[in-house]
Amino acid sequence: MDSEIALKIEVIQRIGASLHTEDTSAIYFLHRVFGHQVEEVKDAVAEALVALWHPEFKQALRDVAVFVEERERHSEEMSAPPCASFFLQALGNSETYIWRCVDCALAKIGSPVVPDLLEALMHGEDNVRRGAASALGRIGDPVAIPALVSLLRDRKVWVRDCAVHALTRYGSSVVPAVMEELRDERSRSAAIETLGKIGDASAVPVLLEYMQSPAPKRAGNYGMAFKEIGQEARPHLLEALRDPFLCLPDVEATEKAAALKALEKAHYSLPTAVAFCRDLATNPDTGLRQAAESVLSCLERDTTMPNPQSIRRFLGWKLRR
Repeated sequence: MDSEIALKIEVIQRIGASLHTEDTSAIYFLHRVFGHQVEEVKDAVAEALVALWHPEFKQALRDVAVFVEERERHSEEMSAPPCASFFLQALGNSETYIWRCVDCALAKIGSPVVPDLLEALMHGEDNVRRGAASALGRIGDPVAIPALVSLLRDRKVWVRDCAVHALTRYGSSVVPAVMEELRDERSRSAAIETLGKIGDASAVPVLLEYMQSPAPKRAGNYGMAFKEIGQEARPHLLEALRDPFLCLPDVEATEKAAALKALEKAHYSLPTAVAFCRDLATNPDTGLRQAAESVLSCLERDTTMPNPQSIRRFLGWKLRR
């Protein structure tokens, strides 16, 4: 953590220590700062506001701080403190600040609460499963990986989203397990998103294999994954466009366009989009070639379209025609 972020957190903590409900300007400031991109800053704001509006959390938060200090002083693993049960019981709370505060507190306690969080992943309440997944992702204990991967099949989209975010924190170590989930239609979309966010280029060939198979798909999901992986995906994508599968007459136009959309999303600066389309201008598939030529003529004519969102919108419109 750099010094600027550490200073911001210290300021937030000092404000929180003397905060009362009449401090409208300070409360407004904290609400504004909650939009900060750095997780630690959001955590500090959440703790300050929760301690203000929900006094029952104050002592539990102090107990967590004492536990962390004790653990650092003794440099050894400790069993879960009594306050852990308080935060575990609050896992299902959906209020934004409380949810983040609980998430942060359990992450600070760490490994001692992992068994309880793994059990919470099987809870019948959606918010409990979501909170448990988020906390496990923060803790980063490898023992939780199989359970988090299984959660990609959860029936609720917001639970799957938390599983995706949690697995992303583990990085490349979860890629093989997540790739296995591409076989299951229930978890395929979440698995694609996870692989894209991790950004490991080793997943590209497998993603392409599924994108080009006749299995149900959403071209946009693959496109966003390739975009996240970045330029390392480009050679694989260009090769995929030469695949005979894309030239088969029984392949729907939307599926033929999936590769072009994926290329465009993988790296969508104006010069690169032009290069992609020029390469496709000689493709034997008539529909794909005509789409590429149409996009190319527009991009070459209108040099005022370097904005990635404009290119995306135009390509999406052309490929849906």
